[in-house]
Amino acid sequence: MSLFKRKSKDGVTPQKVAAGKGNAEIGIVFDIDELGGGFYGLTAYKVLFQSLDPNRLKGCTLRDGDTAETLAGRARHYCIAFQSTDSATIQYVRDTLANAQEKGLLPAGRRFIEATSQQPLVLAGVIDSDGRLVVKEGSMIGPGWVEGTEWTVLTR
Repeated sequence: MSLFKRKSKDGVTPQKVAAGKGNAEIGIVFDIDELGGGFYGLTAYKVLFQSLDPNRLKGCTLRDGDTAETLAGRARHYCIAFQSTDSATIQYVRDTLANAQEKGLLPAGRRFIEATSQQPLVLAGVIDSDGRLVVKEGSMIGPGWVEGTEWTVLTR
């Protein structure tokens, strides 16, 4: 075994293969007041359910909650984060929402959080291999949240 980088005949190193894998994440940030206050989580999720294709998000974990800045009293922001082992999936989320104009989304320059693990977010659910959002029994997210979209919510 060699300590030096190995290349295949096509020039691809093991490091290049691994570069597209690993833990990738992105948080989408919403203005609570623009969402109408009250039950703002529902309104934020509806933006995502109407914008994103669940079949392109298979294997993603979703986390959500008020941001650290909000809990400290410096903002009124809510975040829904996607985590995946595939960076292309996270890039799809970014590309799809980068120019979105839905009410409640922060302006494009402040819309995304890269290091979501530094936010006090809680597990919301997981998108299974069939593209269904699987949530725990008693979750705030329910089947009624996805009406009129391609999404399905499954409670377990």
